[in-house]
Amino acid sequence: MAAAKYFGEEKLEDATYAIYLRKVRYVSPLNIESSDDHTSDAKRCECSMGNIPDHLHWETIRERIIRAGTLQKLVECLISDDMLMDSRHFNVFFATYRSFSTCSNVLELLLQRYVSLEMNSLVVGKTKTVTLQCSLRSIIMCWLEMYPEDFNEPNADFATLMRLIEFGRIHKITDVRTKARQLRETYKRRVMDGRCLAQIPSMEQYVFSTGYDAPDFDACVQRANMFDIGRENCVQIAEQLTFWDAELFKELLPQQCQGCVWNKRNKQGPETVYTVKATIDQFNAVVQKVMTSIVLPDCRPDFRAKIIAKWIDVARELRALKNFSSLKAIISTLQSEPVHRLKSTWTQVPNVSIAQFRELASIFDADDDGEERRARQILEEEGTAKKSPLRRPQLIQNCRRTKSDVNLAESQGTVPYLGTFLTDLSMIDQANPDFTEEGLINFEKRRKEFEVIAKIRLFQSACRAYKIPMDMAFCSWFCFLPALDENQCFVRSLEVELPVNQTDSSKPLRPSQMSKMNTLSRLISGMSTDENPNDSGLISNDSGIVTEDLWYDGVTRPFAEKTLGAACNLFGIVSSRSFTAPPTPASTVFWKGSEFSPSTAFSQRRSTSGCWDKKHQSNDVKDVNAKNDVVMNTPETSSGSCISGSSLQQATPFHLARVALDDSMKNDTGTANYKCVKIENGDRMAELIERTLEKHLICGDHSEYCLVQLLPDGCEFCLPEKCNPYYAVAPDPTSTMLNFVLRRKSDTERVAVSGGIASSTKKLNKMKRCNLLRWSSGYL
Repeated sequence: MAAAKYFGEEKLEDATYAIYLRKVRYVSPLNIESSDDHTSDAKRCECSMGNIPDHLHWETIRERIIRAGTLQKLVECLISDDMLMDSRHFNVFFATYRSFSTCSNVLELLLQRYVSLEMNSLVVGKTKTVTLQCSLRSIIMCWLEMYPEDFNEPNADFATLMRLIEFGRIHKITDVRTKARQLRETYKRRVMDGRCLAQIPSMEQYVFSTGYDAPDFDACVQRANMFDIGRENCVQIAEQLTFWDAELFKELLPQQCQGCVWNKRNKQGPETVYTVKATIDQFNAVVQKVMTSIVLPDCRPDFRAKIIAKWIDVARELRALKNFSSLKAIISTLQSEPVHRLKSTWTQVPNVSIAQFRELASIFDADDDGEERRARQILEEEGTAKKSPLRRPQLIQNCRRTKSDVNLAESQGTVPYLGTFLTDLSMIDQANPDFTEEGLINFEKRRKEFEVIAKIRLFQSACRAYKIPMDMAFCSWFCFLPALDENQCFVRSLEVELPVNQTDSSKPLRPSQMSKMNTLSRLISGMSTDENPNDSGLISNDSGIVTEDLWYDGVTRPFAEKTLGAACNLFGIVSSRSFTAPPTPASTVFWKGSEFSPSTAFSQRRSTSGCWDKKHQSNDVKDVNAKNDVVMNTPETSSGSCISGSSLQQATPFHLARVALDDSMKNDTGTANYKCVKIENGDRMAELIERTLEKHLICGDHSEYCLVQLLPDGCEFCLPEKCNPYYAVAPDPTSTMLNFVLRRKSDTERVAVSGGIASSTKKLNKMKRCNLLRWSSGYL
């Protein structure tokens, strides 16, 4: 199709059109080449008598594309000027109309136009009437076939489908009537089977269909023992994760990803976005189970390092399979605070695995604008390719061959990360108004949304290229893996590897540590005169902002750790072997908790508030104790679980930080000890440092200064220059306000390049996991 040139805009009372001029091939009225033989002879005779053709090859036509209009005008534009269905307008309209209308309203307008053509056939003309009615029937049939879920209205007794069936009977439209009747019968059966959510494929459905119930401990252990993470099965794990990600992504309804639909999921209920929710739940399940499998076992650091290396190998295979969803889930888990802080474990991870981890993590690195440009570029280049550019000959030699390894030469699909599309659609929805100043529907906004929706459909087609069979053993193993939330994993991580101030408390402090502690004590001394400033739950500061303590409501840190630790112990079963790695000598490792307990992972499900039902929990704990002869304090464990779920409230959309001046800068200024700065999501380091300099009345370039966070364990963390400080800061469970020091950079710091898995890299990459899980608000 030739490129069109924008000419201008045409405004009417009920619509606004964009006028384009398009250069097309000229078609002569005397089409000699396409005519029959007799006409051709006559035309040749006329030409020989002097009627010479015009010899034109191109002509310019005027094309109108609607930009905004009323609902009735948008429905009328479904039929073009040539009285045929406009496929381009059809795709955009029916992919996005739910944001400004309903199924019944659009259908009523189409049926009314069909009836009006039949009544005015004498005025319009019989031939034109028949052509337009055929186009309307085509529109309705395409709508029924492409978007059948629009007519799923069980609460209204399928009124829209009944209207179509009756209309088809009166006007003798057999195909529409038959299709509507089939859909009604299908949705009636679906309501009896459990409505929409039961139609989405789920691991739990397949596991429970085998006859094993969750409370049956012996059966759970039997199913979990079918699949051992410690064996050489990286290819199998990656393939099965890809199978489920692809199945869920194929069932995704792209229209549910629209910003206006996704942003209202909490008000309208999960039924409106059930396909998106299923995809996100699978992503979060991978994150939680991978994180729990690393921090939960009681084992040596080298043993835990093998588990991390195993998940890095799985991530490498996911990259080869072009499964960017589970790839991002595993990479974000390894970059999360509970896992990345285990320094003694990471030092024993092989260098080859570390290099692979860095390479995979660089795919999702964000630039200065927070955009993951490299991930988008890779997705555009490899997304629709038939084969993966990464070859795996060494993989086939080192790992055991599976059924799918034999068919590596076949075409391969792609599973993208859904959060990228949700972010794009949300930004389009927020940046463009729904209606114009004249009160017309902004259809140009819907075209921008359709560009993203079309990409989702393209990748859904690519997902169908996978030829991976489902493995029931993997389903059982994955379902019965315990899944702790991030807060519980963080507490468990503190138990695995104590902070620096606890592990080295008997050693004398070095001068540098003394300086850090003096700076921290100076900041704390100026915070409040109360002995316990958190008793009231409110903290005031010089910025005039009043905030609540969102950590533990009246619960001290030691007690919270004790209760959360008790909740973690619910998932531990004393055993002589581990499901997470090959056995090691019992004399060298303490095995309590190293074996995952599948019974508690299912019998003690968390509610939406994160607090388990105490009655069921007590019964389940008694069953586990009876089977394993483990004595537990059930009331204490129950209360600890409830406190860990209910007292940890949702995170605030900003951080409050006390920023003091470094000792070398205090002599230059006469300002107060500290200033309170608000760190919001979306801030950049340059903006934050400029605000800090302005509050301290310091004139200077932000590039000459840096912000250093003072951690509770006495360490320091220098925020990277290119990061989102809202995600980069380290959490402080002991206080609602963070402590920072504004410091002038030295010459060495200006040219230093951070390398390895340093704390700055760790905090910078923490934003990735927070950005992933924010889509699941209300579902974890």
